[in-house]
Amino acid sequence: CPPGLAKKGCLPPGQAKKLFNVGQRVPAGFGYTPFGAIPYDLRRHYGLRDDHRYIYRDDYIYRVDPATMLVTEVLRAIL
Repeated sequence: CPPGLAKKGCLPPGQAKKLFNVGQRVPAGFGYTPFGAIPYDLRRHYGLRDDHRYIYRDDYIYRVDPATMLVTEVLRAIL
């Protein structure tokens, strides 16, 4: 992975913004973002709950069902 793409999960810029869509399965082993690592203002603004699982990357928040590994919601993470 080139150093410039490391922050974007090794994806080219055009693909980084569309990591997952609603209904898409998250690959096995793909890590969740710890709840505390999501900025407080975003958690408050979107009403995120600590009992859900999220992936926060490239200005998007993806809510993932841990049982099915399906993305249930995609939020644009800007205020």
